[in-house]
Amino acid sequence: MARLVLILIGLVFFSLGILFSLIPFIPLGVPFLALSLICFIPASSKLRGGIRNARTRWKAVDGFVLAATRYVPKAYKPVLRQTDPNGF
Repeated sequence: MARLVLILIGLVFFSLGILFSLIPFIPLGVPFLALSLICFIPASSKLRGGIRNARTRWKAVDGFVLAATRYVPKAYKPVLRQTDPNGF
């Protein structure tokens, strides 16, 4: 049940992140996308592996996750660090 709730909340944040990324004068896309990652990563081990793989292959994805790590509260940083390809 908690997994389903995390996925639903993550979808809402992801949708808002995409929406605000398309609006140039409201820079809220990255924080909402970061919040969606925080919801999706604990809910899915396959997603964690996929993000870790993407961070290894593409520097832009790695940069996005590193930027998201700077914006989120301290309690959520370990969740994003689970996807670090070099370990943390």
